[in-house]
Order: sequence, then C-alpha cells, then structure tokens
Amino acid sequence: MITRKQNEYDDFGIMTDFENLYQAHCKCRKGKRWKDSVATYDIRALECTLYLQYLLKSG
Repeated sequence: MITRKQNEYDDFGIMTDFENLYQAHCKCRKGKRWKDSVATYDIRALECTLYLQYLLKSG
C-alpha cells in the first residue's frame, strides 16, 4: 500500500494504487449495501477495482 507523505497531494500513484482504491470502496459502501449499484459492484469488487485502476492510469 502506498501511503501519503505530508504535503504530497499531487501524487497520481497514490490515487491509483489498488489497495487505496479497494479501501475507498469498502469505506464508501458502509450503510449503502442495500442499493443495487453497490451490490452489483460488490459482487465483482476485485474485478471492478482493477478495471477502475486501469481506466485511471490509461486516462
């Protein structure tokens, strides 16, 4: 996992790190797991997170 250094807000590598993206998904789904969109994403969370990472890195 890539961690953020103090005063380092422009590092795109931190934002596109798989673990950070997956942790963001886990935080965002709290209290919203009943929604269809969250359940659909959650079923294939690893695949969807890898695809999101690909989309972010490829622009």
